[in-house]
Amino acid sequence: MTLPNMRHVARECVDRAKHLLSLGDEPSVRHACLELRFAIEYLSYDLLQVYRDEIDFDAVKKWQPKAVISEMRTVDGYADKSNALYMGPEVVPGEPAPEDGWRLVGEENRMSMEWANKNYGTLGNFLHAPTIDQLESGKSPTLETLIKRANIVLTACEQILNSRIYNCNFGNFFTFTCGDCGSQMKGRVKDPSKKQVVTCRNGKCGAIYDATPGEGERVVLILRKENWVCPPCGTENWIGLHCVKEGNALNCAKCGHEMKVDYHLIDKDMRSWPDRTKY
Repeated sequence: MTLPNMRHVARECVDRAKHLLSLGDEPSVRHACLELRFAIEYLSYDLLQVYRDEIDFDAVKKWQPKAVISEMRTVDGYADKSNALYMGPEVVPGEPAPEDGWRLVGEENRMSMEWANKNYGTLGNFLHAPTIDQLESGKSPTLETLIKRANIVLTACEQILNSRIYNCNFGNFFTFTCGDCGSQMKGRVKDPSKKQVVTCRNGKCGAIYDATPGEGERVVLILRKENWVCPPCGTENWIGLHCVKEGNALNCAKCGHEMKVDYHLIDKDMRSWPDRTKY
């Protein structure tokens, strides 16, 4: 199935909200708040697609903007930050352009997770009938309050949609196939000089890899493993650490003997590795 252009759909929501706000009556303004909530959702979905190859498969099932943006921030701490793109000539090979040579290509406005969460929630409050307590105390939001907040959100959404550039995602990346489940992976090199941990995007797999710098621009990935000894035949078996889960069945590579992972408490705060006496 072909996905709609999320950015285009968000713009349609904003346009409808602008029209409804111009009518000025309470039902229309409340409807505008709903359209603006849709706009925030679609803008977060639009950006999510830029990071989709890096994040958990199940991230696309999330719908609340805070949860969606949080997924992106797990791989890029600047995912919800506005940015500007500059370009300049490389006068001396291998060196940055001179200070006066940089030119602004464009700026991209993004909504922060905090902004999205706050305004998404506020607009949501306007979609409910006021409680008896609010009515009796005179604390239910006025039409003026609704219009003011809706216009603030509408302006911010328009700034995002009118960005000269959008959905920029720069970084040093590497791709590989998970050796356990076969899922295609895309990783981001955060510090070329240090080892980092990469987890399989397939939540049902969860294989854990140590990624270390290799020769040139290569990245070497090593699956984290744990070993267990088969009681009947004494064979040492190695499995991915992600398979060491309570209740998992493990079969000896030599004799096929089955063991089940079981934890036993060693104190109130810690659990041991699999109890290898269970067979």
